[in-house]
Amino acid sequence: MKENELIKILSDLDIRIWAEGEKLRWNAPNGIVTHEILAHMKEHKSEILALLKAKEIGEETMVEVSISAPQVVKRGLGDLPSVYRPCRISEVYGQDEIKKAIAHGLDTGTLAHVLLFQGVSGTGKTTMARIVAMGLNCEKGTTSEPCCECDFCKAVLNGNSFAFQEFDAAHLPGVNNVRGVTGDLCAAPMGGERKRIVLFDECHRLSDPAQAALLKPTEDVREHVYVILCTTEKEDVLKPLQIRCMQFRFNALSDEEIRTLLLDVCAAEKLDPHPALIENMIAEAKGMARNALFLLQETRCQVFGTKTRRTKED
Repeated sequence: MKENELIKILSDLDIRIWAEGEKLRWNAPNGIVTHEILAHMKEHKSEILALLKAKEIGEETMVEVSISAPQVVKRGLGDLPSVYRPCRISEVYGQDEIKKAIAHGLDTGTLAHVLLFQGVSGTGKTTMARIVAMGLNCEKGTTSEPCCECDFCKAVLNGNSFAFQEFDAAHLPGVNNVRGVTGDLCAAPMGGERKRIVLFDECHRLSDPAQAALLKPTEDVREHVYVILCTTEKEDVLKPLQIRCMQFRFNALSDEEIRTLLLDVCAAEKLDPHPALIENMIAEAKGMARNALFLLQETRCQVFGTKTRRTKED
């Protein structure tokens, strides 16, 4: 048994291990640690200590990433949530700690190959997955600020990328479906991209056998492959699959973050709603950026519709 495999087994059993000088310390629920596990821990003590110390050094030397105030960018025509959907880290409102981690990983080439985005609907999980996909293959290089203009970026935005596959798990529940998706991941992208990215949205809706079929591909993931799992129900995701992922929790946006987003979009759209309308939208949005923009669109149609039509005719 290799030390990496042993550490995963210990994690599965809720056994916490840490380095204390040259000593290996552990803590676990009663009755979990067997003589066999103790023997393996003793056999691989030096290797486990080296891995734990390397992890500590990496965490201590991680470069602090500064995140500037987000800005809205309008792309195309259509519903407000669509045309103002972020395509770069700098356009995402809220989720500051997640933005720092993803930006650092993309800009330094150290992003984990298996990611789990969890959190309530409408807080940016799928949006962040698409930013990662563009950032990994953008023509200007791996970056948290993709150009959104090159062929690789446009392919992701238009939903016709050879390198970025996005699946709704509700329509891909069975184990054979998942095996069909993961079976050819070893192949290089067909369009000349550097990386292949597979997104399983609402992954908790995959059956247990289907989730189990992801264990091997996510454990032995190829250098050119990235797997992103998005879910609103983390408790329905198999624990062995969770521990193979770098996990990020997307929280509902604060009232102030929703207010800033709405006011920035209003400024871009040349709208001047009454402050009471903004506060009502904040209350109804319940921390979801997507909901807030849909509410703003409804308000624009009801309150500013005549003015908007006259502007277009002019």
